[in-house]
Amino acid sequence: MSVAKNGLGARVVIVVAFLLAAGAAGYMGMPRASDQGDGAVADSTGPHGGGEVIIVDLVYSVDKHPWIDEVLVPFHLEHPNIRVNVRGQESMTAARDIVRGRLRPTVWSPSDDTALALVASGWRDKHGEDPFVADTGQPLVRSPLVFVTWPEVGEALTDGGTQPAGWRRVYTALTSPEGWQAIGGNRSWGKVRIGYTDPAQSDAGLAALLSMAYEYAGKTDALQRADIGGDDDASAGAGGSAATSMADFITTIEGGVTRYAKRQTDLIKSMVSRGPKNLGLAVLYEQAALTALADVKGQWAHLQLYYPEPTVWAEHNAAIFATDWVSAEQRQAAVSLLAYLRSPAAQERAIHRGFRAIQAGAAFAHAEATAASTPEVAQANPNRENDGETPFVRAAERGLRAELPPALELPSAAVIDALMTLRSSKK
Repeated sequence: MSVAKNGLGARVVIVVAFLLAAGAAGYMGMPRASDQGDGAVADSTGPHGGGEVIIVDLVYSVDKHPWIDEVLVPFHLEHPNIRVNVRGQESMTAARDIVRGRLRPTVWSPSDDTALALVASGWRDKHGEDPFVADTGQPLVRSPLVFVTWPEVGEALTDGGTQPAGWRRVYTALTSPEGWQAIGGNRSWGKVRIGYTDPAQSDAGLAALLSMAYEYAGKTDALQRADIGGDDDASAGAGGSAATSMADFITTIEGGVTRYAKRQTDLIKSMVSRGPKNLGLAVLYEQAALTALADVKGQWAHLQLYYPEPTVWAEHNAAIFATDWVSAEQRQAAVSLLAYLRSPAAQERAIHRGFRAIQAGAAFAHAEATAASTPEVAQANPNRENDGETPFVRAAERGLRAELPPALELPSAAVIDALMTLRSSKK
């Protein structure tokens, strides 16, 4: 997690449809790494002929699946002797499997660098060495943590728009017999119910937990083990909450979660299908929210984005393993893969999947979104891509922000472990 930065610049030309179709056919026929054993080089010609194949096993967070699948097609066309085998997996689950030796990728890209920190710490404790190649672990794309709800609920959460969305007013609503009415809401919204994914399985859920902890502590960086406290912590916290301890603050908010969502996008589906009496507030990454909101319709479809200040950033860092199951050839091939994923062409496609670009040479779609409906835009850009507007354009009227709050700093693995221990001890 680092200070938020927006990728800006001109749009780039994408690969023509004919090449995409041709590459897709070759890619779908590629065997997985498990079919090749542990070696880095397969005894066969490349996907398009011309020599040995270097196998790269890429494990990534499931939210990147459509983007990764799309950009691997032109990557394989440009690098016929590299074959990338892919596996999408929830970041915290993958972290545990890697530390336990059950998962052995060449490259790993979780949603958030908290997962990388946990694996690095766990691996050092177990093996006495760092698992990742030095200077890897750089961002591929970005997405901030957001609150999603209806404008009426958003007014209550932000005290009429006078303050950023945050957890303190959620806590107040949950602890008051009046519920939503305690913060200016309406009784018709029903019981206060909030939703996010399981912090023990998903880093989006863990990001929500970290956001709570930072807000209670009244900090934007350098969260310490002492800030977490425990059962005997009677501090009211520096964040201005009425909670008697961080344990009280977090467990009370978690008490408002009736069921952890399996996927972030399920939260939006639940809200749109059944309204605030079923789920009044969802906390998830912006990319998942934009994806889920793209085509929603109906009585409850008028959901809005609200940005905590500061907020957690998913930076989708990618790290190459320095372990003995990865050869020098695989590491070099992985370097080529990551360079391509950070290229303007790949970043352009990431924007179309709802991610914020990290490449200065790639477009950031909000510039388009702010004026997408005006005749001037259509006249100035008659040759816009014909594969549809970006999710940013479609979300222009949903509270999308171009200038985002700073990001919360990643705490140490020891602090994250203390936070998870605190949470589990109260269940």
